[in-house]
Amino acid sequence: MKKGLAVLGLVLLIVLALAFGGGYYVLQSSVAPEDGDIMAVGVQSPVSITFDAMGLPQIWAETEEDAFYGMGWQHAAERMFQMDITRSVAYGRLSELFGSVTLEMDILNRKVGHYRIAQNQLNNLSPRNRRLLEAYSRGINDYRSSHAKPFEYYLLQTDFEPWKPVDCLTILSFQTWFSDALQNNDLFFVSLVKKMGPAAAKKMFNTYPGWSPFTVPRKQAPSLSLRERMGARLLASGLNPYIMSTGSNAWVVGPQRSASGSAMLASDPHLELARLPQFWYYAGMHATQDSLDVMGITTPGLPLVVMGFNGKAAWAFTVGGVDITEYYRETIHPDDSLKYAVEDGWRTFGLFPEEIKVNGREQPVHITVKTTRHGPVIMEDDSMRTAYTFDWAGFDTDLNDTFNATLKLMHVADFNTFRHQVTRFGALDANWMYADVNGNIGYQLGTPIPKRPADYHNAPIDGRTVKDYWDGYYPLEQTPHSYNPQRGWLGTANNKHQSPVDGVDIPGNYFTERIMRLTQLLQGDKKFTQEDFKTMQQDRVDVSLLKFRELIEPELKRNLPAPFLNDVMNWDGSTGLDSRPTAFFQLLQQDLKKRIFRDELGDIYPKVRIFWVVNLIASGEETWFDDVTTPEKETRAAVLDAAIQSCAAKTKGKTWGDFQSFSMSHPMAMLPMLGDWLGLKTGPMPWPGTMGTLNVSLPRFNNDHFDSIVGASWRFVVDFARPAEGYMVIPAGNSGHPLSPHFMDFFDYWKNGRYWKVTLDREKVFKQAVSVLRLQPEK
Repeated sequence: MKKGLAVLGLVLLIVLALAFGGGYYVLQSSVAPEDGDIMAVGVQSPVSITFDAMGLPQIWAETEEDAFYGMGWQHAAERMFQMDITRSVAYGRLSELFGSVTLEMDILNRKVGHYRIAQNQLNNLSPRNRRLLEAYSRGINDYRSSHAKPFEYYLLQTDFEPWKPVDCLTILSFQTWFSDALQNNDLFFVSLVKKMGPAAAKKMFNTYPGWSPFTVPRKQAPSLSLRERMGARLLASGLNPYIMSTGSNAWVVGPQRSASGSAMLASDPHLELARLPQFWYYAGMHATQDSLDVMGITTPGLPLVVMGFNGKAAWAFTVGGVDITEYYRETIHPDDSLKYAVEDGWRTFGLFPEEIKVNGREQPVHITVKTTRHGPVIMEDDSMRTAYTFDWAGFDTDLNDTFNATLKLMHVADFNTFRHQVTRFGALDANWMYADVNGNIGYQLGTPIPKRPADYHNAPIDGRTVKDYWDGYYPLEQTPHSYNPQRGWLGTANNKHQSPVDGVDIPGNYFTERIMRLTQLLQGDKKFTQEDFKTMQQDRVDVSLLKFRELIEPELKRNLPAPFLNDVMNWDGSTGLDSRPTAFFQLLQQDLKKRIFRDELGDIYPKVRIFWVVNLIASGEETWFDDVTTPEKETRAAVLDAAIQSCAAKTKGKTWGDFQSFSMSHPMAMLPMLGDWLGLKTGPMPWPGTMGTLNVSLPRFNNDHFDSIVGASWRFVVDFARPAEGYMVIPAGNSGHPLSPHFMDFFDYWKNGRYWKVTLDREKVFKQAVSVLRLQPEK
């Protein structure tokens, strides 16, 4: 018996060793190559790809077509699974991989119809654009056909489908949709109006406080399967995966405010950081014949540098916050659910049948997307014979024009060209910052701004009486912009673009918090260095919480015990791990949101933004403070007193580090042993900062704990005293492969405020290159 057990044990060890060895071989075989010569079918001339010590590639080609091929090759080599997931999200096909847990997201994206938009415009591509997208697609497919697929495909028992130009267009439409959807609260407002009516809802919204600055300077005036658990992990943050905009900061200073006497730019776009790999892929693209020299961040799935520099200019964007959707309330025929009311009768809905394959189900889910003259139906209320549809500026977008604008932006050298290109990015809702080697700085709102009636309100419009609520879009000269302002600086942090006194009042949803601190740091006479800009990007002072303290100072003095009151009133807004006032105010704002809104709004109250809570407290409005579920009449003072006392007790003996944490994880991190072995997760760890600090930490709140899920996805600083050089850092690593040395090698840099120097200078790049990969055309 002992001998039999020994043999069995030996067999098990051998099986485990073989499994481990086989798994390691699969993983190792799919690590992207970084040196040597590879025969590549799709290139016309040799392409060199240099890699520096942090794995940042620069693609050197004779023509832009070969450069785009090289970008496709690199995206596939380092981020194949990520770009495949992005494609699946955009198409509404995520459930094919992860089952019913992602079905709701797929249904939404089928309704918006990014694939239909892309397919309808595919034939409108110019010959050049089609050629470049085909080259990019060839690079992706050639890499996949000649190299092992990433380990995620083995775990999901699937494979990578060949890439096509229409995939790029579908992702392009999807990314512009979510640049608006994340900051736009129209759908929440529809739900709010249904519950409360427009009068009560309007008391909360569309008010930008006088204390918050503008960007443009004022004029002299159940049990889940393994796949479903992976899908749930992918969606764990509550945000859609792999979207290129959530928040952001960007600022520029002119020569008069720069220690070097040259223009400077700083950018740190804010994205969801809880997933690995991170979103951006950093790369350089160079094409000798086409004078292409650009470096910056790219979106895997699109062959474009969306933010970066080219030695002549630098550019970056933040989310604009402009309302570019309109919701309509359609009346459904009482006897025919396929018809809806218009001014002179009834029309038939457009019908688009959609089949959604769902992993784990034998039969696909069939839905029918209904459309009206205003747009697709997003929700229906059968009992009221009502449907809600929406119009979106993206439905008017020419994707070929958007692609052209991005290509020209990568060559940009003057502000006038810059303005004309960034306002042709379709429905991308973005504030754009600009600086150049000639000392110029500028700002341009790139978002298409709908022309709305003067009596605009955010409630759904009666679709029976209005055919076209928008009268087109405002022309370029009427859009918010600024060029070389006298004060010598410009900054944007998802705040409102301009005062209504100085231009068009643009409806939207704007953040007020970070622009207060940014303005505080930029105003004055200080001449900035690159080190100053880096320090600003690390800043963790929340001025908006100090403003909140000011608004409720009488209540604080009435309710806080003397020692803690002294700490609170002398607090300078620093939100480090050891700060108790930060924990107190963060909990207090969440507590007040619950006390004020849960009784009226029910389960949708968490979607109320903290800014609206602060605005309501500042307004003196009493209506919302009464708890409608009790016979008593609660007042503003009573609600504040109770909340302050409760949060003071919760934070006694604790600091901000006890309440907020941060972690990153790959969707496969939940697999036993594999996640730990491959290092697919880091954290949770105590985390400083708030949504009001420049070094932002935008959390998800649950049960008195804050999970930090959004932060700086890229930090970039350039001083045009050295136009070919910049400093950057990303949160994890450039590679999406856990066995690559570049999977997490930037994390310590990013966490500790360090930066990596990059350059466009060919001689320096090749001299500093750790390795060079050469793609050789077949003879």
